Amino acid sequence: MKKTASVILAVMMIFALSLTAFAARDSFTPSVEAKGAPEIVPQEFNGALYDAFVLESGEIIKGLHIVDEEQPDGEIIVTAYSDIEVADPRVNVIYFEESYKEILSAQELQELNEAIPEGMLVRDFFDVTLVGTYENIFDEGKSLMVTFDTGIEAGANIKVLTRCSDETGWQFVNKVTNNGNGTVTVIFDELCPVIFLVDKDDDAVVTSPETSDVNAAAIWLSLAAIFGMISAAAFIGSKKIGFSK
Repeated sequence: MKKTASVILAVMMIFALSLTAFAARDSFTPSVEAKGAPEIVPQEFNGALYDAFVLESGEIIKGLHIVDEEQPDGEIIVTAYSDIEVADPRVNVIYFEESYKEILSAQELQELNEAIPEGMLVRDFFDVTLVGTYENIFDEGKSLMVTFDTGIEAGANIKVLTRCSDETGWQFVNKVTNNGNGTVTVIFDELCPVIFLVDKDDDAVVTSPETSDVNAAAIWLSLAAIFGMISAAAFIGSKKIGFSK
């Protein structure tokens, strides 16, 4: 009986520790691995709709299109982490994966950038890649403006960070505008993996139902298994005591 109880106690301790690690991680980052990337909202320029704009000295000089089935010759690729296995070959998926692992392994967001305020969550994680004629615009001092449909509330606090090299790590994008209609306009001075941060208490925070359901189910199944083991051990122990009599 003592040996059985020791095994059960060890299992419970391992489970408790795993819950602690899960809670620490989940306290700042929802399950982004099964979410799609925020939709790009096309904007009008000179009578035509474009998915992004090249800026020079703050002025639009060129409109770009995303790469999709309708526009295979587009110049901008947005890839959700959930699509990493089927990503366009021009996307640096190795670096994309490394960036995700860095987020996941951090115990606090401040490990990514010490200036990140307390109480924020990673709402979205995706990659943005420029291809074609304009892939080197940042080397030329130009920038890229994109409007994303995030569903975030008007006035809600949102911060955007990019990770474009191991040396610089996660850096804030300074030009981010909450447009008050669920969209956010971001002006990038470099492109790579991107994270959107929002306040923890923001109603617009979205956790992927696919992964959150799995996590919850796993926890309850584990709890049920532990209680089942305890009950079974108690029953076997009582029968052994009965036989000894």
